[in-house]
Parts: sequence; structure tokens; C-alpha cells
Amino acid sequence: MDDKSDAILHPARITTLLRKVEASDFGEEVLKFVSQAGPIRNFGAYFWTSVRRRKAVLSISCGSIGDYWLHRDGADFVANTDVFNELQATVEAAGEAPSSQIIRFTPPATDPRYPRYQRAGMLERLSVATRRGDHAIQSFFLRSASDGRISDREMERFAVLLPIAHEAITLRHRIVGSEAFQFRPGMFVSSLKERGNPLFGGLSPREAATCDAILAGLSVAGTALQLKVSENTIRTLRRRAFRKLGVTSAQELMSLALFDTQAAAPAAGNTPSAPV
Repeated sequence: MDDKSDAILHPARITTLLRKVEASDFGEEVLKFVSQAGPIRNFGAYFWTSVRRRKAVLSISCGSIGDYWLHRDGADFVANTDVFNELQATVEAAGEAPSSQIIRFTPPATDPRYPRYQRAGMLERLSVATRRGDHAIQSFFLRSASDGRISDREMERFAVLLPIAHEAITLRHRIVGSEAFQFRPGMFVSSLKERGNPLFGGLSPREAATCDAILAGLSVAGTALQLKVSENTIRTLRRRAFRKLGVTSAQELMSLALFDTQAAAPAAGNTPSAPV
């Protein structure tokens, strides 16, 4: 490692990044940290609550593209079989520690990601993956077309910084949890299901959405309108969800959801169990 590599690994810079792990501006600090090696305009992380379930979400992101487009594109990418299989294979092969072997990717014109990269003005992606038990995470860092292709010298520096940034992203998951899994207003049960909660994980997406509607106080008719299905379908979904959860009324469902939400949220000053 030469003097320039030593410089970007200055302890104060790493300390600053780690101090921001719980902060609201953590994403900006990640971009500042990795951009010591060369300009990076966006980053994000795909998170698997269970590799065996073959389901990933874009759990954290920051950058010039903006959360709306990053999350919309991220959802579309994991819904594409070929793209998802590529992501899945990467995390299945990953070890417990981030490798200095950075995956570098530029989508060809035939790739479904190509038009999204063009629209956002992105050129290249660098990614790092780790897998711990059944959980996995892949962080990615996007290079803007306006910044040009990554040089060999920059790649040497990214190989030093990206594994550290990836560990900080993973640490944020352990302490804060995934932004994608925070309890969204009106979607308590769906959030619990997505987090792989043992009580709610067995619900289908429609059953979870029906439970959300119950907690929001919607009637059968109102829920049918919201989910665009018949009232008979909603009654069936309610019965199935109640049977799976072992409850018999909306009040029991409310108690179960509230109790589990509180149990999942760490007390102030405590560290929750690590999802990754």
C-alpha cells in the first residue's frame, strides 16, 4: 500500500464515518467517504432477510438520483428474473467479510438496466456483498457518466475504501434496521411481514394488506375498494389471516400487531438484534 492509500485510510476519516452510522445524514457521509477514491454520485444496498426466500429489497440509498427513482428502479430490477438471479448468485457466493474483490459492472445496451442508467446519467457500478447466516447484503456505488470511466488508479483506491463503507452500511442495519422495513403508517403488518417476523411472515402479501386495512379501521367494503378485489375475497383473506395468526377479532389483531411492533423496536440506548 502506498502513501496515497495510507492517506485515504486516515483513522479520523473512518471514525467520522462510523460516528454517522445512526445519523440521518449517514448516506451523505458514505458518499463523502467513498468519493475520496473518485467521484461516486449514488449508493444503495440490497438486503435479503433470508437468502433461501430469494427476496431482496433496496433497503437504503442516497445520492443525486433521488430516493423515488432509486427505489422504483431497485424494485423493478429485483422483479426481473435475470437481474435478480445475478444478484442472488452474488450473495450466495459471498463470505462473511467484505472482499477487496470489487464487482465492476457496466450494463450493455441489451441489459434491462441500461435505459435506467442512461436516464439517470449513470455509467458504471461497483458492488460489494457479504452473507452472514441466512441474511445477506450487497451495497453498490454508481459512477456518473459525467465523471467518466473509473481509472485503474481509482480502482485501487476503491478496493481499499468500499469494503469499509460496506461494513458501515451493514453496521447501520444492525443498529438502526433497514429503512425499507421501518413501520410505515397504515402498513404495520406488511412491514412486520417484510422483516421476516415469525408471527406475520406466513401471511401472503394480500393477507397482510388486508390486516393493514383492518388496523386502519376500513370496513370490508372499504378494503375491497382499496385492494381492487371483491368483498367476498376480502372476507376470505380476513379468515385466512386470522386463522394463521391465531386471532378471532380486529381487537386481537390490533393487540398482536402493537405488541410485536413494540417488541421489535429497541429501547432507547439499547442495540437491537442484528438483521445482518
